[in-house]
Amino acid sequence: MNAEGKISASEVIEAYSRIFSTDDGKLVLADILAQLGFFSNTPESIKPECFAVANTILSRLGLLNSGGVGIYMEGIAYSINLAMTMKSKQADEEDNE
Repeated sequence: MNAEGKISASEVIEAYSRIFSTDDGKLVLADILAQLGFFSNTPESIKPECFAVANTILSRLGLLNSGGVGIYMEGIAYSINLAMTMKSKQADEEDNE
């Protein structure tokens, strides 16, 4: 907090990162994003104003910014690879049964 009592953008990002990097924080973040419909793929349940709130939260976490979505996309790429690995392991386990 600066001398005028204002919180800087970097302080907000640091606070969001500290909170949402914990296990409880990840659970709460997932719940908040789910409540906002962020994970929905049903058009009638998607509300742009809710997506704007979700994207604001993600930007305060440093995942989305005016420079692009590189960090966010890296996370998606990691998740895709993880999902593929899990599917491969499941297929191997089924083959071994």
